[in-house]
Amino acid sequence: MRARSPFASLVVVCALAPACGSGDAPPPTAEALFGATSMADTPWPSDFFLRDGRIVPGAIPLDGQPGPLAALEAALSELDGAPVYTSTFFPTGGGLDAGPLEGKAEWIDLDDAAARVVKTSLFYRAETRELVALAPRDAVLTAGHRYGVVVTSPRVRPSAQMRDALEGRGPHAALYAPLRGRVVGDVSAATVFAVGHPARVTDEMRAVAAAGPPPRAKVTRVVRGAELDAFLGAPTTTRPGIGDPRGIVHEAVGTVVFGSFETPSFLSSAPPQLGRVEMDADGKPRVKGAETVPFLLALPHKPAGGFASMPVLVFQHGLNAGRSQVLAVANDYARAGYATIGIDALWHGDRAPRPVDNVHNFTGASGPDGLADADDFGAATNLFDFGGDAAQGIGPFDARVVRDNFRQAIVDVTELVRLVHKGDLTAVAAADPALAGLSLDASTLVYTGESFGSVVGAGAVAVTPELTAAVLCVGGAGIFLPTFPTSPTFAGLVTPFLRSTFDTTLTVTDPALPGEAQRSLSLVEGAFGPGDPLAFAPLLADRKKDVLFFMARSDEAFPNQSTELLAAAARATFVTLPAHSEPPRFVTLPTAAAPWKAEGRAGLVQLSPAVHTMYTAFGGEARYQPDFPPFVLRDTPARVESPTELLHALALDFARTRTISALP
Repeated sequence: MRARSPFASLVVVCALAPACGSGDAPPPTAEALFGATSMADTPWPSDFFLRDGRIVPGAIPLDGQPGPLAALEAALSELDGAPVYTSTFFPTGGGLDAGPLEGKAEWIDLDDAAARVVKTSLFYRAETRELVALAPRDAVLTAGHRYGVVVTSPRVRPSAQMRDALEGRGPHAALYAPLRGRVVGDVSAATVFAVGHPARVTDEMRAVAAAGPPPRAKVTRVVRGAELDAFLGAPTTTRPGIGDPRGIVHEAVGTVVFGSFETPSFLSSAPPQLGRVEMDADGKPRVKGAETVPFLLALPHKPAGGFASMPVLVFQHGLNAGRSQVLAVANDYARAGYATIGIDALWHGDRAPRPVDNVHNFTGASGPDGLADADDFGAATNLFDFGGDAAQGIGPFDARVVRDNFRQAIVDVTELVRLVHKGDLTAVAAADPALAGLSLDASTLVYTGESFGSVVGAGAVAVTPELTAAVLCVGGAGIFLPTFPTSPTFAGLVTPFLRSTFDTTLTVTDPALPGEAQRSLSLVEGAFGPGDPLAFAPLLADRKKDVLFFMARSDEAFPNQSTELLAAAARATFVTLPAHSEPPRFVTLPTAAAPWKAEGRAGLVQLSPAVHTMYTAFGGEARYQPDFPPFVLRDTPARVESPTELLHALALDFARTRTISALP
């Protein structure tokens, strides 16, 4: 039996705005265009732009620098269909005021007769003379399916060309043929488009990497005993994670192993370098080189009877952090007998172009500790290609480069999993007499990640057969839209780069997304889409992965609407706890009370009070009020004590039992 579309269980309420006009004068109307020349006069997305299995976007109607616009056009042209998450844009002849518009948009899955029609709101952009049918916020479109979006509004009428095509006349009648017989009543505007397969290339990259020899571990350092205590410090707190300047709790950690392995690079023959994934003569992703990937392995104390095969958790750090964050979570897992292993993600930690090691990560003491120092924004600069690389012919903010950075980061995690499952770990057991007999039980492997680690993790878990379970904390999806405009942390940082490449007046912190902001962000998100978690979230459900999503109420980095969108795309259930738990605010999910067993499904837990760093740090600050744009800095940040102990306990129980427990 074919799996039902997520739209089969959706009901989205359409918000209607009152009609304009005064007295007896009829309200103004606008004509929806179908000029069939470019995005300036043709709806987007539309199968009009799909030629021989690829999008041909033509000239993009945006202000901006020629280089970035050409790169955006090139990125869109690599898509094999419309994005899985997008609003629809209908160019008009103008004549309406900006703002919400009376009427509705109906999103029809034309390949699933059982799918329920989803209704969304309309918005008119007077600056660009576009009618926008807002994207469904409770799900993504199904890869490979064809959709129709039908607008009905007393304020909009179809142009003669669009009406002819809708009624089966003219050169473009075939584009609208799938709608005929499915639409009743007057139509103000419509578009038909096939959705692409955004996860396909990453799936192929993983397969190409997996066809190579299994990774082999190299060990560079083993830290234990008094050296370990000096390395991790002497905290006065008993709380887990970062937050005590004297050090980090580690009484259950017996040994820390520094090591590395090689992973295939699809970006460059001389990493770290910006690059793009390219295909070989057979149409498969081409390996260009190899990169050394550092890992950190934290082990519990050796039992008196020696090591048995040890359960293992993978932990992936957040943005601008590094593998040192493994030690922020490892102690609680070591108490339960788990090893924890993690890598420096692409561009992070010791994989930065010029890593610096001048300060101890956990005590702040001067001098190197063998781990790259925290980097405020350098990793993000490369990850999002804010600077470009002229020597490689790469301009700034190239969506292809950003997309492929995320794809490569996913493959690096799949290779770490392969190291644990099939790789050569003999160097670890041989590195120190205390490690003799050590082995890792790959059958217990569970992925965990925080923030960026959860963004990468959604893709890694989806495409890696050996990963069947994950704990994804404070991640999100729709990185460029809706995340950046609704994140007080990122909106201000990203705006200057968007202005330097697109409209110089572009504002993403205004919730109305005025001017070209909505179209710009929507197109960039579409171009980046094959690297976005939304490309992979439906596969978590389709491939029966056990997933626990954590969300911090009023998260100021990955906003709640971003995390909830990710959970909705994975068809998650919201799971309530006895305490510290609040329901979603931006999507509607099925609800259940803990204890709740995953059984190939995803569950979402929201913790409150909590902050974005709640997995790795027990305290933090709330700096903004409210948590939705326009953002206002508080006069004095509010201290927040996150329920880190509860989070770690829930994550550990989920790793062991695949159940979200009813812990207090």
